[in-house]
Amino acid sequence: AAYTAACQAAGAAVKPWRTDSVCPLQCPAHSHYSICTRSCQGSCAALSGLTGCTTRCFEGCECDDHFLLSHGVCIPAQDCGCVHNGQYMPVNSSLMSSDCSERCFCSPNNGLTCHEAGCPSGHVCEIQAGVRECQAARGLCSISVGANLTTFDGAHNAISSPGVYELSSRCPGLQKNVPWYRVLADVQPCHNNDKIVSKVHIFFQDGLVTVIPSKGAWVNGLRVDLPATVLTSVSVRRMPDGSMLVHQKAGVTVWLGKDGLLDVMVGDDLAAMLCGACGNFDGDQTNDAYGSQGKTPIEKWRAQDFSPCSN
Repeated sequence: AAYTAACQAAGAAVKPWRTDSVCPLQCPAHSHYSICTRSCQGSCAALSGLTGCTTRCFEGCECDDHFLLSHGVCIPAQDCGCVHNGQYMPVNSSLMSSDCSERCFCSPNNGLTCHEAGCPSGHVCEIQAGVRECQAARGLCSISVGANLTTFDGAHNAISSPGVYELSSRCPGLQKNVPWYRVLADVQPCHNNDKIVSKVHIFFQDGLVTVIPSKGAWVNGLRVDLPATVLTSVSVRRMPDGSMLVHQKAGVTVWLGKDGLLDVMVGDDLAAMLCGACGNFDGDQTNDAYGSQGKTPIEKWRAQDFSPCSN
């Protein structure tokens, strides 16, 4: 087989040499052996114009008449799947968009259908085992009603006073090639005196995004229509439930619910590199603790550049 492949790669014509008793090649259902086949011949993807033919042929299995190759299996030609954004989809398969905002399904009866998706609170859009899905966030810092904060490492604290707090940022002075960001939460009392996050300011290397669920989003002070891709690699969108989602391709995601709940999600590459009330994400919640006995009070993380008064 290797000799045959080498000859064909060199452009030589090879005659059939296999028999039922000499190096037989067993082919899957609805296919047969050919001494000279090409990568694009007889495939659903090629029928959709998605693949180019190899210049030289090679020996192998090719689908029988009226059958086409779909993900390694020869299927009836009429059962070929769908094409979405240049990608072939087998029948009964689904495909999530790059930011998980849309899921498309290839149906045998209805063809390609797409609907709005989006990841729920506490989840991020990631690829695992070759499939893009909403995955439970590994680095998750959250603020619940009453401004109760849970750090990336699982420590708990409450923000007792209204104000703007620095939740998370890449610590200064680090030389690692990780994009800088800074998340500030504006904590204010609600009508029932419960403190909630009313707005979020998210600084990136090339600009500032501010989101308020009841009003919309601003980029560098200018209001933008949603959904939008802003700055270099940041997307901002309103979810079906009215919450706001800001996602940076480098791995920082901020979700703000219309009821004042907040999630900050980061990737593993930021572990032990973070500063702020959300902690350093090093797997040790004891160094995220706040209060007496020399531990860092959460008041330390008031955003100095948003403070209403100066001492």
